[in-house]
Amino acid sequence: MENIDFSKIDNMSGQEFEEVVSRLLYKMGFEVETTKVTGDGGIDIIAKSEKPIIEGRYIIQCKRHDSNISEPVIRDLFGVMTSERANKGILITNSCFTTASIAFAKEKPIELIDGDNLRKLLEKYFPPAENENKNQYDLSYNQKILFDSIIDVIDDLREEYQAVKKGLIFNKNYEHDLDSFFNIIQSENDNILSFINAMKGFFDSFTSLQTDADVSSKRIKKQVERFRDFLDEYVKEWKEFYFIKVDDKLDELKASFLELHDSFFDSLFKWCDSLKIIIKNPEGVVKNGEASCSFVLDETRNSEKLEKISQLLAGIYDKTTSNQNELALNPSDRVYYEGLAEILNDCKKEYDAVKNGIVFKNNKDIDFEKFTKLVQGDIDVTYYFFNAIENFINVSAEFLNGNGSIEDAENLVGNFNDTIKGFVRGWQKYNFLVVPSNCKRLHEVVLERYDIVFSYLFKYLEKINKLLNNSPEVNSDGTIEISFEMNSEIIMEKTNEMIEVNNTIVERQNSKASSGCFIATATYGTPLANEVRILCKFRDTYLLKYFLGRKFVSQYYRISPSISKYIASRPVLKKLIRKSLSPIVLICDKILKKSD
Repeated sequence: MENIDFSKIDNMSGQEFEEVVSRLLYKMGFEVETTKVTGDGGIDIIAKSEKPIIEGRYIIQCKRHDSNISEPVIRDLFGVMTSERANKGILITNSCFTTASIAFAKEKPIELIDGDNLRKLLEKYFPPAENENKNQYDLSYNQKILFDSIIDVIDDLREEYQAVKKGLIFNKNYEHDLDSFFNIIQSENDNILSFINAMKGFFDSFTSLQTDADVSSKRIKKQVERFRDFLDEYVKEWKEFYFIKVDDKLDELKASFLELHDSFFDSLFKWCDSLKIIIKNPEGVVKNGEASCSFVLDETRNSEKLEKISQLLAGIYDKTTSNQNELALNPSDRVYYEGLAEILNDCKKEYDAVKNGIVFKNNKDIDFEKFTKLVQGDIDVTYYFFNAIENFINVSAEFLNGNGSIEDAENLVGNFNDTIKGFVRGWQKYNFLVVPSNCKRLHEVVLERYDIVFSYLFKYLEKINKLLNNSPEVNSDGTIEISFEMNSEIIMEKTNEMIEVNNTIVERQNSKASSGCFIATATYGTPLANEVRILCKFRDTYLLKYFLGRKFVSQYYRISPSISKYIASRPVLKKLIRKSLSPIVLICDKILKKSD
């Protein structure tokens, strides 16, 4: 690092003075962070040390002034230092301090460094060129900041890369057919070219930064942040490609692209390791050529991989063209099957996302009556869905046998979309529900029935995808297997189970509602009391027949057990409640006698 001419400090700007102080602290063994924090006193530099005795965090304020530093400035520094919980506050200036400011700092964790003391420190840590042979190998302050920052970025990337390679990071695998994979490949080509061009630009920029003695550390850090953002985006796209699932015939092509990416990662890691060697032993690097600070791509390896990729693409294209000639769908049939595949693929993505916990929604509480009513209505809705699917298959058969138009295909696809969306909406109503404990089995049976239907839809999707990929299922007579199959007996068995479970829990609920009256029993002392029997009969005869009555009874049985316990041990309270209940019991008895 070049020496510092103290005579020029009085003419420096505030930022230039901060740079000098930062370099001094770095030479003294501190980790240095230049910042701007508004507040009382402000913070120009945060210095950290892990060395014994001086370990801690120090707040530094730099004042390049022509006049002496007054007490209010020191007082503000003390306030900031206290709020930041630093070991010490240090004010460094090229001038002097007033008597009041020195008195205020006394016996406080504040250190004042005036111009004379600053000069001594600079002379100690930046001596004249008497030891020039050694200093010629030292890294500059800017080089050290730049190299350390680049190493941090690439080491973070290396950690994520190795975690993916070791299987410690998992992403959802989505399968891609030939056409969609070709689109992804085009994106990969763009990603590769972007990486090569961007790395060349970043390396040129870094070379300029480390050789420019006037560049600020803030500018270096800003450029490194851009570098980090670029690599973060590159790794994100690499991970998306790494986890895609392709047909067996595309595995080799995918592997070749990943090997090309591995070559890029290897180049980054070698660059990072070289920078670590340079920081550790700059003299040995200069004398013995142990490492280079240049970023170098393995051109030979990369060229071989690109050539292999080109050959694989050409081979796949030839096979695809040949297969398309062997099995050619007419335009209207292709529109029809591609439309169905898109609808069912979207349906499967949504289904898988919910089942695998990728989609989260707020759980919704539902009471017994609303849930059982929902289930009863769903029995009929599901029948409508089966009828709609059966009708769609019949109409589609006429279309496929009669070579319908593209417009006919689009109309059929639209009808199918409406049917599937209605079915999915019905299924969605049951997800994320919190049902009463006695309804959990019913909830499970309902979802199991939906799962059975989804399995039939997704088997149909597999057949369509195979047809579109020129590898359809073939029947024993040589015809293409593309029918939609659904076992109505299995679905009916699950529906009957659903009805049976629903009826059972409704009967149990009604039986529970017909049990004793807790408050009346506690008041009259026995469930056999005539008043208790009248109230229970009125409940069963009238209240349970109507929605509001059932609501009232349900709420009553939630709160009455605890109230009845309180009443049972208090004779005076029992007497008062009996008087209050007497007219109610009388009215209920008259109503019951009239109905009899």
